Parts: sequence; C-alpha cells; structure tokens
Amino acid sequence: MDVTTKLLCFMLVVLGVLCQTLGISRPTAIKLENNEYTNVLVAIHEDVPEDKNLIDKIKTMFTEASSYMYTGTRKRAFFKDIKILIPSTWTDDPAYSSPTSQIYTNADVVVTGMTPRYRDRPYSRTFSGCGQQGIRIHLTPKFLTSPSSRHVYGPAGRVLVHEWGHFRWGVFDEYPVEGEQEFYFSPTTGKYEVVRCNIHMYGQIAVMDANGRPVRPLTFCRESDLDKVTGRYPDGCHFHAVTRGARTKGISASIMDRQEIESIVNFCDDDVSDQKKVHNYEAPNRQNRMCGQRSTWAVISESEDFRGGRNPPRDGADTTPTFTLVKAARTRRVALVLDASGSMTVKTPTFTLVKAARTRRGALDLDATGSMTHLPHDAHKHILDYLRDDA
Repeated sequence: MDVTTKLLCFMLVVLGVLCQTLGISRPTAIKLENNEYTNVLVAIHEDVPEDKNLIDKIKTMFTEASSYMYTGTRKRAFFKDIKILIPSTWTDDPAYSSPTSQIYTNADVVVTGMTPRYRDRPYSRTFSGCGQQGIRIHLTPKFLTSPSSRHVYGPAGRVLVHEWGHFRWGVFDEYPVEGEQEFYFSPTTGKYEVVRCNIHMYGQIAVMDANGRPVRPLTFCRESDLDKVTGRYPDGCHFHAVTRGARTKGISASIMDRQEIESIVNFCDDDVSDQKKVHNYEAPNRQNRMCGQRSTWAVISESEDFRGGRNPPRDGADTTPTFTLVKAARTRRVALVLDASGSMTVKTPTFTLVKAARTRRGALDLDATGSMTHLPHDAHKHILDYLRDDA
C-alpha cells in the first residue's frame, strides 16, 4: 500500500469518526408547536413521470400517519401543515401555487426513483448519532402506488412514522437489518431469542426463501435444530412475525420494529409495568448499540420536540393535515439586499456583495429581465451590467 493510499484510508476513517461524533444533518423549516407539525415539505423529483394519483397517495399517507403518530407519541404530535412540491416538468394546474422558498434540495421527504441498494424500500438518510436529526426520508412512486406495497411493508402511514423516527428523532431499527444476527442468547429467558422489541412479539421460525417468504411446504425450525456447538439455527431459518389476529394482542410496541403488526401503536419504553411495550435492552440491534440500550421512547421524549415537557399531551385533537400544492419554478428568483446609501466603488461592502452574486451567477440563473428598486440614480444599471459581464 503506497503512501497516498494510506493517507486516503486514514482520511476516510477520520471522516467516519467525525460523522458519528459530530453528526451530519441539514436545516429544516419544520416546527412543532401546540402538538402540530407545520412547514413539512414533500418534493417529487422532476424525473418522476406525471401522475396525479401520486399526489392523492401522498395525502392519504400523511393523513394516516398523522393519526398513528398522535397515538404513538401519546397525544403529543401530529401532522398539520404539509406542502407538496410538484415538479416543474409536470403540466400546470390551477390548484398549484407559486413557490416561495420551496426547492427540491430543501425537502424533508422526497419521492424519487428506486436505488440499486434499497430498490423501492423506504429509507431515511441519517448520518448523525443517537437522538440527532437526519437528512431526509426517501420514498419511491411504486411504494406509494403499488397495491403490493401494503403487503410487503404495511400501511404507508405507519411506514412514514417509522421513518420519521429515524429522520426527526434519531432513533434506530429494533429488528435485525441485513447482515446482522437474527437470534441471540437471552440471560433473562435462558434460551435463544429472536432480535425484536417487544420480546413478547409472536411469530414462527421457519425456512425462508431469498425473498423472505416461507418455503412450501412450510418447514419450521425448532429448538432441537440448534447447533450443539454454536447454539445457532441452521442457515435459512428466519423469524416471521404474525401481523394479525389474536396472537398479536400481547404487544403494542414497537413502531421502530415491525410497525406492520396491527396491534403495534407504541414505541418501546422503559416502563416495566406494561409488558406489552417494555424495551428489550438485551437484543443486539442498532437501537441498543447506537443509543446505549436506551428505549426508543426514552430517546424521543428527550428530543427537541418534547424535552422539558414541551408539547404536552393534547386530548381531542383533529389530526387531519392540510395540504398545499406548490409548482416548482423553472428558474430560481434571487433577491439581493443592498445598501443604497453607499457609493459603487470597488472597496465598498455593497460592491463586494454584488461581486459575490456574480460569482454565484451560474447557480442563480440570472436572467436579463431582473429588476432592482430603491437604488439611487443609475446604480441598478451598473449592477446588472457587472453581473452579466463575462470579462
């Protein structure tokens, strides 16, 4: 390994450590006041084919999610104001208003094409530590519109609240993600358990195919199949949770585990008096690793949204969100705020600002119809000439 390669590897390690310790997030206009989330921006990518049904599906998802979140946060939060940014490539519609500050890169939730890694599975970009806000939530058109999505992932509204847990509150999955162990030995029960929260979640351990579906004829994996040396189940044995029926009534958590189970309406917490939602601190999942065995609700309740008793429970809230459809602009409009009292010499702060705007001209797409007001004499002519000058 040459010196350059070693240096590059070292820099990557340092970057990874900084990402974990300092965290990476982005500014957001979202507010939570009086239990209501406002200024939530959803943006559809310009490459997504025009489909008005997609807008309806987004509305339905947020409406379902709002009610589910209200229950899951113990009446402390729900969605109130959602703005949907329509691509500039779509046909104009009288229902679309003009944007103010809404642009795709500022979106909290984006609807875009599938990726090689995640395909159509929803995911959140999070590079911060426990309890820290992430970047944004990614959804695909197929996830929102395909009838099969509900069978694979559960109701879209529930999925959104799960992803909101990653994005907004910085909590992690409580099920084993790809590449992680699915079973562990529990000192409490004295046997091998499935990685899950709540530990009372019922399901079957059976041989699954590559798509995670039980093989036919159904073949169960039993304790007698455990390897005598490693104590592990044979390859191909996976846990399949029962999502409906009387067997699900023994649990109510966790939303950060398998939210598709119909009885799950809570996040796991540390209250041992309620065994239906008590946290499983033994499970070797990402939540326990990243948050020091703290329950998801313990982390969420200490977030900026709820810390110190902020947004206390509110009974009888109407959780139905309002939606505003905004059509993305084909070109951006930029306002330069200048001091009209100074001269236009090169050394003044005013001229420095104009020079900075010229440097950014390519990104701002300055057009020839720009206008300026409240500038003395012919200062506006000097500024526009300077911005357009390629010399």
